[in-house]
Amino acid sequence: WAPQDEELYTPAEQQDIPVSFIGSTRHYERQVYLRQLVNNGVEIFLEGGQREKGLTPEQYASYIRRSKISINFPGSDVGDQCKGRVWEILSSRSMMLERKNEATRKMLTPGVDYIEYDNVEDLQNKITYYLNNSEERDKIASQGHKTYKEKYTATHFWKKTFGAIGYEV
Repeated sequence: WAPQDEELYTPAEQQDIPVSFIGSTRHYERQVYLRQLVNNGVEIFLEGGQREKGLTPEQYASYIRRSKISINFPGSDVGDQCKGRVWEILSSRSMMLERKNEATRKMLTPGVDYIEYDNVEDLQNKITYYLNNSEERDKIASQGHKTYKEKYTATHFWKKTFGAIGYEV
């Protein structure tokens, strides 16, 4: 269940990173999207993550917390997944941009809790739009954060888990 240490992902006082992707860039989908964004002049903060770059949990969380917009890629070797990064982003009150997929839609509402994109051009257009429309961006980031706090914290997970076997937490 993510984030593993929820205290690290409290919303930042100041978000000084406009757009970021924090995580491994070794996956093909990520390479294609990130390369095209950079080649098209999108200023994006890229950092390799905990396993690839050896970031401490505090460093990793700090970059996400400081980001106005965080990009996520749902693709994996077995298909699309609702990744742990989703919850880290929402817990941090960063606005999440994620490629359209059914895995995340099962838990969150696109256009309300986060914003979906279809392709790299759509992603680039939405980055530009939401950087220029801070009120809308903040509204979506706040709603995603609220949904996370109401439904998906570790406390909610354990209450549901123990409740399923007849124990009250």
